[in-house]
Amino acid sequence: MAKEETNNHVEDPQVNNDLKTQLEAEKADRDRLIAEAVKPFQEQLATLGEALKAKDTELAKFATMGETLKSAVAEFKTVLMASNPLYTEELITGATIEELKASAVKADAIIAKVREGVINGGNAEAAAARIPAGAPGRKEPDISSMSTVEKIQHGLEQARKKGK
Repeated sequence: MAKEETNNHVEDPQVNNDLKTQLEAEKADRDRLIAEAVKPFQEQLATLGEALKAKDTELAKFATMGETLKSAVAEFKTVLMASNPLYTEELITGATIEELKASAVKADAIIAKVREGVINGGNAEAAAARIPAGAPGRKEPDISSMSTVEKIQHGLEQARKKGK
C-alpha cells in the first residue's frame, strides 16, 4: 500500500507533492504581489533621490555664492577704507554692500562736522564758553559777607601789604 498511517494522519506522497507545489506557487504569487505593490514606491523613492541630488547641487551652488558674496563685501570694505584715510573700522561697519555704503555716508557727515569744528575753531557756543588764558584779575573780597573777626583780619593784612 502506498498510504502509511502515523498518528491518525494518512500520508500520501502524491498529496504531499501537490501541497508542496501549491505552496511554492502561493509563495511565488505572494512574492509577485509584493514586488508589484513595492514597485511604485521604489520608483517614487528613486525620483525623490534624484530630486534630492539636484537640491544638494543647488545648495552647494548657493553656499558657493554666499562665500563669493562675503568675499566681495570684504573686498568692497577694503577698497572703501582705502578710499579715505579718515575712515576707521568703527566708522565703516556692515555685513552687506548697502550697509557699508550707508556707514560711509554717515562717516562722511561725521568727518565734515569734525573738519568744520577744527577749521572754525568750534561753534559759537564753544567760543563763548572758552576760558581766556592766564589767571583771572585780582579783586578785593566782598567784605559785606565777612564776619567781624574776618573783617579785622582782612584790614590787618591790607595794612601789612601797604607797609611793605
